[in-house]
Formats: sequence, C-alpha cells, structure tokens
Amino acid sequence: MIIVSQDKRSIVNFKQAKIININRSDLREIEAFFDCNEDNSNSILLGKYATEERAQEVLQEITRTYTRWENFKYGIAEGIGTPKYEMPKE
Repeated sequence: MIIVSQDKRSIVNFKQAKIININRSDLREIEAFFDCNEDNSNSILLGKYATEERAQEVLQEITRTYTRWENFKYGIAEGIGTPKYEMPKE
C-alpha cells in the first residue's frame, strides 16, 4: 500500500516505513520514518492537522485502509480494499 502525503509531494511505501506516528514535539503532525536514528533525518511529514485528536483519527484511518487492503488481497471482503491512502487535507 502507498500513502500520498497531504501536500501531494511525497509517496510512501507503507511496507518500507519503519514507523508511522504522531510527532512527539508537535502532536498534530503525522510522520513516516525509514530509519530509527536520533536526528530524524530519514523522516517525511505526511500531514499536519488542527488538533491531536484529528491526527489520531487519521492514523486510525491509515490502519483501517491497510487492514482492508491486506484482507482484500487474501479474498476477505471487509469494506473497500485499495492500495492507496491519501492523507486528508483536514
């Protein structure tokens, strides 16, 4: 599955990301990390939202989309299986 960033300038292969999380210093940002190093040089900002709660909702949407896609590949119908998640603007 791929994730298209909020600004549409980056595409992340979900399986290549080590971590996708809410930024600890700005709880409204969602980031993808490709190496776990201290300077965060291998991270991409996927999206920024008005509140921490909205960022958590978006993270849950990513999880649901990935689960549905994996289930779809194995013939388990659970919602619409799609290989792409686009980060919402808001």
